[in-house]
Amino acid sequence: MNIANKTIFTGDNLPILRGINSECIDLIYPDPPFNSKTNYAAPIGS
Repeated sequence: MNIANKTIFTGDNLPILRGINSECIDLIYPDPPFNSKTNYAAPIGS
């Protein structure tokens, strides 16, 4: 295993996933949906 347990990554997932051993992945949650062409920014305080 090359990452700590319960590590959370943010940013573009492809470079991150290429550097992680596939044996240590339990869950991948891509958010927002890939290539949706939608702005998911929320107003401050929402």
